[in-house]
Amino acid sequence: MLKSRRRPTKQSNGLSTGIITSETILSTSIEVAISPNGVKDNPEFKNVSINYLLDLCKTVKTGKKDGAYFIRSETSDSNKRSNKTTAWTAHILILDVDSGNGKDAPDPKKIHKTLKDLGINHLMYRSYSHGIKGNRYRILFITDRAYQREELKPTVEYALKLCGGEIANVSENCTWSQPWYLPRKPESDTSDFTYLEYTDGKALTVVEAPESPEPDWDSYTPKTPDNLSNGQISPIKAFNEQYPIEHMLSLRGDTKVGNRWLFHDSDSGVAGISIKDGKMFSFHGSDPLSNGNAHDSFDLFMLTGRCK
Repeated sequence: MLKSRRRPTKQSNGLSTGIITSETILSTSIEVAISPNGVKDNPEFKNVSINYLLDLCKTVKTGKKDGAYFIRSETSDSNKRSNKTTAWTAHILILDVDSGNGKDAPDPKKIHKTLKDLGINHLMYRSYSHGIKGNRYRILFITDRAYQREELKPTVEYALKLCGGEIANVSENCTWSQPWYLPRKPESDTSDFTYLEYTDGKALTVVEAPESPEPDWDSYTPKTPDNLSNGQISPIKAFNEQYPIEHMLSLRGDTKVGNRWLFHDSDSGVAGISIKDGKMFSFHGSDPLSNGNAHDSFDLFMLTGRCK
């Protein structure tokens, strides 16, 4: 049975203080979602233990690229992959290694040694194109506590720094519901690289997110139609009074998360829309209304054409 989605506060799953090892975390009931179907097909998610996932990542199957995959946390919907159905926190972090900073991706053995010398537990496994397009692999970390969505990006950046700054960051690393293929290789592949792991150290430390910037509410400019007669009510003002900004955001498909709203097409899954006095201010880079200005309900109507 799939568990319901939840948004807890920062917590450590009851783990003791001090050095948190991956083994300690693996003994808890933390789960991730796996689908046996490819990304191009409808998912059939099943929530499984992290131990089960790690075993799968150590076995390379032969076949086409599009096949079984996992996401970083559990899901509440077995037939849908989205930020809305993926759990609000995660305990694993994945780095997609396709290229280096200005050069090819570093040898996995070199990065493995770097992390091992630092005492950071990790599992490296090959991706489909390894050996065909140079070094192509993924690094899976278990974190010392469950991290929230806004902590994903700073923790990814910290993990990349631990790897010696030789790995280029890619958008997939910071996409909350990103699908991650399980290891596969083409039939013609002759590479002997399957996986590398280190388990005698400590879990990856979660980096707290910086404080969110304050919205610039003074950037809002009321719109008034031309040629209004004396005493005539502005239809724009009447529209804003009739349709609250929360109603318009909900119609657009956005979701309320705490005291903020999450843009429906967000990759990060971090709620970045603030509401005040009937206005919205969006920090979502993918939001068409994220332009440094506050907006009202009529702005949303002009964008979506919907008010009911």
